[in-house]
Amino acid sequence: MKKLCIFGDSILKGVIFSNDGPKKYTLYDGALSGKLLAECILAENHSHMGYTIRDGERLIEDYVNQESRLKQQTGDSVLLGFGGNDSMFNWKEVSLDPFSHHEPLTELHSFRAIYGKIVEGLIGLGFGVTLSTIVPIDPERYLNHVSRKYDRANIIKWLGRAENLSSMHDSYNDAIVSLSRKYGLGLIDLKAVFEGNEKTLLSGDGIHPNILGHKQIEDLVTGHFCGGVLTKSPA
Repeated sequence: MKKLCIFGDSILKGVIFSNDGPKKYTLYDGALSGKLLAECILAENHSHMGYTIRDGERLIEDYVNQESRLKQQTGDSVLLGFGGNDSMFNWKEVSLDPFSHHEPLTELHSFRAIYGKIVEGLIGLGFGVTLSTIVPIDPERYLNHVSRKYDRANIIKWLGRAENLSSMHDSYNDAIVSLSRKYGLGLIDLKAVFEGNEKTLLSGDGIHPNILGHKQIEDLVTGHFCGGVLTKSPA
């Protein structure tokens, strides 16, 4: 049976934000790896909450450098899902100093370059690579969530308005789509499914999918790899 390796952040990990109970974050019980195995493919999910593309680069390098695992995996598939954390800012620093310049956790040009390097390396090793776009956020709910710890008024002073978060997010999505076109990769467009449905598909923090949202992701990924559907980049 072919294998699929998944590398990404909390979205592909299956993290759900919960307002209730002792645990702030829980994992979606649908278990993406289990659904994929039941349908067609053995999946290993190496996603981590909070990971940026730089974290992903180190993780993937460590993974493929294990010779026995590399031999086992060559010719199989990889799904990459980064960008959500890269496009965000250190909100503590922004809150403390709203009149200074602040950079995202990964600057856009670095994000493009590192992602491209990862893709080229995996293709060169014989992996079939698929990218996923970023789940859009609900700006107001996300800002409310961030403001639990930091000064909302100062963040708005720097940001201008909550909606500007979405445009920042979109530039990283555009970079992902551009990479998929450049290298002729498969693309699982999470943005297209979530956009306009943020109120019903996202958890209370405005950034992590809820159970229904993760079910949508599960169906998209399973359909892509098990349904014989290769979703190319949008024209």
